[in-house]
Amino acid sequence: MRKAETGKYAAIRGSNDLKQWYIVKQTTEVSRPGQQAGDNTELLILDFPQGNYRYYEITLSSNHSSPLDIIQVGKIKNSNLYGHFVEINPGRFIQEDSDNNTSIRFPDVQHTYCISKVEFNIRNKPDYYRQAVLSDSISYLREYYSLSSRKENIFFTDDFYFSPKTYVIIENQHNPSLVIHSIKIYGLCRYVCIYLEAGRKYRFVSDRRDPVSGKYDIEHFRNNIPADLSVLQVKNQHDYAISEEITPERKRSLIEQPVFLWSIIIVVGAFLVFICVRMIAEMKKKQS
Repeated sequence: MRKAETGKYAAIRGSNDLKQWYIVKQTTEVSRPGQQAGDNTELLILDFPQGNYRYYEITLSSNHSSPLDIIQVGKIKNSNLYGHFVEINPGRFIQEDSDNNTSIRFPDVQHTYCISKVEFNIRNKPDYYRQAVLSDSISYLREYYSLSSRKENIFFTDDFYFSPKTYVIIENQHNPSLVIHSIKIYGLCRYVCIYLEAGRKYRFVSDRRDPVSGKYDIEHFRNNIPADLSVLQVKNQHDYAISEEITPERKRSLIEQPVFLWSIIIVVGAFLVFICVRMIAEMKKKQS
């Protein structure tokens, strides 16, 4: 938009048929300062909850009678969309305090989770500032955090794999150990878009070794898929042992048998010994 030194307000509605409209974001002042986008232009970023509507209507206004000069409207795509999280219950944790460190383990974790957010709830009366590390002995991943009483101890990470071997180490140095009330972990919501027919039963099996493998026709029609699709909830989730395909051992031929190979080696060795002995005997005859 063209630069405008004035208060800016935005309201958003959503619809699936351009007839019935629903509120998505009430009229709110856009307090985030505009970013420089070019000469005499600024980039105005507006965040709003995803309602899965097919159409959106954005109303921009200011505290002046003159309208705002909008040049272009578009979407910003990020590799990670923070905010759409689901909490993962790691169960109880065991805190072990030593002279200089606090070690925290999670004995109830049975599976590996891909997490993107960690929240520490610490109940300490005096102020504190500690260094902490979230580490995993299987994947050897490490994330470093600074725990402080003057801020919310909420940290974001890029796809950390939280496994039964994950632990937390807090460096106490010469300070008393912290009282950790809870540790919450969150993962980003991920969706799979598939075609299902009504009245049929389906079983969804995910291979954790390569969950995104496979090529499907629906990938080429992603731009034509409606936004207001039904979302199914996963229930009765079970783990199944995936048996590895065992390739039958190929029967060895005669020349590959150990007995045959050792026979060849012995025969060749005996022949070489015979040649050497005969040459030595001929040399002795010539000398005599």
